[in-house]
Amino acid sequence: MQTKKQKAKKYIGKTYARNNFASIISEVVGGQVFYLTDRGEPEVAIVPVKVIEDIGKKKKIESFKKSDVFGMWKNREDMKDPVEWVRNKRRERFNRIYEKTNSN
Repeated sequence: MQTKKQKAKKYIGKTYARNNFASIISEVVGGQVFYLTDRGEPEVAIVPVKVIEDIGKKKKIESFKKSDVFGMWKNREDMKDPVEWVRNKRRERFNRIYEKTNSN
């Protein structure tokens, strides 16, 4: 997943990473993604925190959309217009309160 600031992935060895850690971190802060390799095989990725946070947000949204809660009232006939439904409930409540205060 690439963000606007993120650059192409770079593959580097562990020794190179150890010897150039400060400059690598500076590049990561700028959006660069590094893959640390061991004998040419990627083992670890160093990515900006923003990338991880974005992935987490997207997973939460997708998880919520798949849950039973999302759209649970879509088939209710009395809630075709949710604004009107709330307005009616408030009106009923107001009338009950108003009637109690006026009856005394």
